[in-house]
Amino acid sequence: MLFDRLESLLSGTSQKYLLQSVFGGKTAVMMSCKNCGFQKERTEDFYNLSLEVKDQKSVYTALEKFVQKDIVSDYECDGCKQKVELEKRNVLKSLPNVLIIHL
Repeated sequence: MLFDRLESLLSGTSQKYLLQSVFGGKTAVMMSCKNCGFQKERTEDFYNLSLEVKDQKSVYTALEKFVQKDIVSDYECDGCKQKVELEKRNVLKSLPNVLIIHL
């Protein structure tokens, strides 16, 4: 909420990209069809990275879990137009100068 207010106050000024340049990063959700190999990517901006830390030994293991591949069953592939298994994974596409991790 703080960042939303700061962004609205800074919009229209020469500093409108200040928060983005310091705290802004990008994640990508990458999906790959196991049948035909078709790949799809969706990029999202973030100011903080939310990690699941319950039952994790450290922040490093929580980060490993964040980027771990998942299998999605019964997904209709845009490439082969069939119901297939899909590999889905989150990746950190670009990191900010200051990374805020929400635990």
